[in-house]
Amino acid sequence: MSKGTTQSSSNVKLGDVLVSHPTDVGEHEISIIPDAPDEMPPTRDGAIREGRSEADAIGVDAWLTEDHTHVVKIASHRPPDK
Repeated sequence: MSKGTTQSSSNVKLGDVLVSHPTDVGEHEISIIPDAPDEMPPTRDGAIREGRSEADAIGVDAWLTEDHTHVVKIASHRPPDK
């Protein structure tokens, strides 16, 4: 995964995919904002891969957060704002 620029979680839009790390264990959750998580891949890499794939399938952006405050865009499928 390439290093992205850390941004505020306010950059995440409704419908975007969020890969988050909710606990101290290695599990990550995948959710579509604002819904509750619906997947928990067993590894970080698997969660990122699945989040990117889901974002591509529905045409939205995907984000990764490890602290629920800062996010890094891991996939971009939304058209630019005009």
